[in-house]
Amino acid sequence: MTNRQKKNLLRIGLSAALFITGLLLPAGPLKTAALMITYLLVGWDVLREAAENIWHGEIFDENFLMSVATIGAIA
Repeated sequence: MTNRQKKNLLRIGLSAALFITGLLLPAGPLKTAALMITYLLVGWDVLREAAENIWHGEIFDENFLMSVATIGAIA
């Protein structure tokens, strides 16, 4: 297993544990924070790629559209 695969597996495991913890917490700012951190852990690569593509003038690609869709769903 490569270092990148190990890093991704660690991120998936951490975000799964944090997501389950967030679901078990009562409604409030702690629950919201846990779930938002989970979203950032899982979606960081897509959000980063969307920001880089916007910076380079490629606005409407799949990363940008997925970012808009997920942020809209959260809102």
